[in-house]
Amino acid sequence: MYFLFDVGGTHTRIGFSRDGTTLEGDSTIIQTPRRYEDGIALLVDGAKKYAALGQIQITAGGLPGVIDQIQGTLVRAPHLEGWAGKPFVADLSAALGTKVLVENDAALAGLGEAIHGAGKSNTIVAYLTISTGVGGVRIVNGAIDAHRIGFEPGHQIIAHHDQSYITLESLVSGSGIERRLGKKPEDIVDPAVWQEVTAKFAIGVANTILLWAPDIVVIGGALKDRLSLTTLEQHIGQIISVLPTFPKITLASLKSAGGLYGALEIARGEASKEIN
Repeated sequence: MYFLFDVGGTHTRIGFSRDGTTLEGDSTIIQTPRRYEDGIALLVDGAKKYAALGQIQITAGGLPGVIDQIQGTLVRAPHLEGWAGKPFVADLSAALGTKVLVENDAALAGLGEAIHGAGKSNTIVAYLTISTGVGGVRIVNGAIDAHRIGFEPGHQIIAHHDQSYITLESLVSGSGIERRLGKKPEDIVDPAVWQEVTAKFAIGVANTILLWAPDIVVIGGALKDRLSLTTLEQHIGQIISVLPTFPKITLASLKSAGGLYGALEIARGEASKEIN
């Protein structure tokens, strides 16, 4: 059995797979603790509940930030600072007695969408998530593309003002919107605000298309449904002039389970290595 988790800047999702190919039942969604120790305890408690259904062979999941795979730590976590620099893989592995695999949360969500969701049957999938932050990944032939550290499309520079660099994330993410407007995104009903967010997000999507040359762009995250896909495509069409056309843009279809599906895929990959 695989124990799967998806730790985000706001919520944590946990689930499991007994057959190694599908998720079973509904995933559990819990608010992500700010304290690292509470986060480890939350995952351990969740794993113990599933352990009653069978022995956990592999634990796999995502964390919100740049990950040092050698040390098994979050190097930088803008939305979960208390977790940065802590020996996550070592601590969770010791507590559960299993091998622990970890990847960036957006990368796993993109992997899940590429194999099981809206990007299925496409060779090159660009995945962007707009939520507490903005993240993403490039998937090629059903695998996370080779990378040195990680993919951080949310931190691309889209404007420069008074010697300061303005990132995509600072303008369109939930945390960025709240800093600018003093309101949580879920409390904003003015359509003009979301039209502006859509226009700014279009710049990031256009840059991603130009840099990653994907077959399809899949957009996920808690704020994706606040965007107008038609308006987004109109803006992108105005921005991109060097290409005769741009790839299909669609919304993620796995809802909040994308990261768990991605975690399932890396767990399956590890199990396959062990068998061979």
